[in-house]
Parts: sequence; C-alpha cells; structure tokens
Amino acid sequence: MPPVLTITSRADYDVLRLFAGGKSEIEIADATGLTQKAVTKVINDMCAGDEVVAGQMVTAYEHRARAVAAAQGRPGVPGVPRTTTVPPPGTLRPPAQPGAPAGPDTLTQLLHAAAASPTRRVQALGEKLRALATEVREALAKEEQAAAAQRRVDELAAELKKAQEELRAATGRPARPAASATATPATGQEVPAKTVRAWARQNKVDVPALGRIPRDVMDAYLKANPGHATASTDPDTERRSNPS
Repeated sequence: MPPVLTITSRADYDVLRLFAGGKSEIEIADATGLTQKAVTKVINDMCAGDEVVAGQMVTAYEHRARAVAAAQGRPGVPGVPRTTTVPPPGTLRPPAQPGAPAGPDTLTQLLHAAAASPTRRVQALGEKLRALATEVREALAKEEQAAAAQRRVDELAAELKKAQEELRAATGRPARPAASATATPATGQEVPAKTVRAWARQNKVDVPALGRIPRDVMDAYLKANPGHATASTDPDTERRSNPS
C-alpha cells in the first residue's frame, strides 16, 4: 500500500512527530497511549518508515493547523496544533471577512471558522448566518432611526408644554386649542359652524356634518350674509368636549 503523505488527525501527528524526533515505537506507544501495533501501522502507512518524510509531513500539518487557528481567531501554538482535525492542503479557504475588526467578536470568529471548514454544508450554513446577521444589523439600524425620531417628538412636545406654561404665567389663561370654526378674513371673528351648516342645508349647499367648514362654503355664506360674523365657539365642538 503506498504511503499517504497528508496528516489529517492529531493521533497520526503525534506518532509521526515523535518518530521524526528519534523516538522508538515502544516510546511512542507509551507517550501516546496507542498500542505498539497501531504505532507501527501509522509509521509504515504514512511515511514508509522514513524519518525525514515524517518530519516533512509534521511541518506541513503544523502549517495548516496554524492557518486554521488564525481563521478561527485563535493564536496557533507552533508544534502543538489546537485542533484535532486539519483539512488536507488546498481545501482551506481564506477568512470570509478579511477586513473584519480585531477583537473578541464571537460572531466574526464563527463566520471565519465556517468559511474555513472543509465541509460544504458548514460553509453554506456560514453564508446563511452571514445573511441573517446583515438582516439583523439593518433592522437594528431602522429601530435606531425610529428611536431618534421619537426622541425628537418628545423634545418638541416638551418645548410646547414649556411654551404653554409660559403663556399661562404671562396671561393667566391657558393656551387656546386650534379652533373648529372658521375665522372670517375681514373681521378675524369666528362664525359658528352650526349657523353655516344650517344656511348650507337651506340653500342646498353640500357641507360635511362634522369637522371644519370648507373654505368655499364659508365664502359663499359670507357673500350671502355680509357682515354676519360673531365670535362664538362651534356647538359641535362643545358637544364633543362636554357630552350631556
């Protein structure tokens, strides 16, 4: 059986590292906890009993192990890989986010590890996770925009309340709410909406039953009733504010 020149497991790595360092099969078995038969098989199958080849394989494995550790955001320890399985040469992908900020970012580490995985399913899951992370960031940005808008509304409401209090202190009267009746341009006085509606119904003029009197209806009323303007409060508004 031809030798396999790529180490993919920690057990094989430990055996070949000790063998390349000049240890005997018995010493290797004692150090690794494997049987002597298992140690012999690894040495014969992996490097055909050649210490030089074993040393080259160990060096290549350590290089890949450090690359995996770097992709996962963990420092590699020369000669002592932290992973138990290292992908063969050519299957290790570069970090998915080369510009990712440094620091203890668990999500970034997870995405890097998924991108470096030799398994296509894990890589696909990593891409889905990346898409979800982007969606979450966008949703959080929208929430922040909404929160900023609400803070502005609250600030304006506080300013309005303060202005109303200042007006009350200066005049002894509360601020007047927006009028429901329409003020006449000529006198600035208010025409009762009830009067305008009654006139409109008598003259077959369309007018809404509630709310502000349309400008064209008010103009028609004033034209038909010149000078008829008395300061008053809309009865409809009074009934809505003080129901009997």
